[in-house]
Amino acid sequence: ISSSNGDTDGVSISSLLTNIDGGLRGVAVSGIFTNIGKTSCGVAIGTFLSVDRAHGLNFSLLLTERSTFRGPEAPSELYGVNVSGGSLCAYYMAGVSASCIIARAKGNSYGIMAAGLTSISEGNSYGFIGSAFTFVKGRAYGLVSGVYSKVGTLIGAGVGGISIADSFKGARIGLMNITRGPSQGVDIGLLNIRTDAPWYAKIVPVVAIRFSSKSTKKADTIADAAN
Repeated sequence: ISSSNGDTDGVSISSLLTNIDGGLRGVAVSGIFTNIGKTSCGVAIGTFLSVDRAHGLNFSLLLTERSTFRGPEAPSELYGVNVSGGSLCAYYMAGVSASCIIARAKGNSYGIMAAGLTSISEGNSYGFIGSAFTFVKGRAYGLVSGVYSKVGTLIGAGVGGISIADSFKGARIGLMNITRGPSQGVDIGLLNIRTDAPWYAKIVPVVAIRFSSKSTKKADTIADAAN
């Protein structure tokens, strides 16, 4: 067991537990659990890894997270390259975040967020977000991919099976593309559905071209004000 009550500069290695109450500037490795109480600037490795703010490389077999999401006034952050065989969880994620099962950002995600099963951004997504099941509660700027994806507002591109968006501007390719509000761009799929369109344009097979409208501009204004 390796433990430090303050900051650690250098290398800390343990076969069982590495606990650093302060920050890390260097390398921390443990066989089972690595905990860093403050900011990690370097490399942190553990089967279970808990870190307050990570700026660097972080690898874990099962879990990389800050277990309590304290809110935007004191957020947990994962910046840099974060890889987990199980799950990644933090308030903000930026850089490359990859997990075999789940990747979850309580706030915004920036860069690349990918998971084998589920990717969730409860704020906005800037860049790429993808998994089998992909969810963005706010706006997605960039590329969204998933066998099933659900986005508040998509501004960019979507690729996958079933794509659902409250509003949409850009291009999507999938088996079924569904927009529940205003849309502007091109949908390519077996079925392209826009629920608020006139009856003759609600369901369009293969290729649907959506043009700008007053409702689209109004939705953009409301979304901009909310963000």
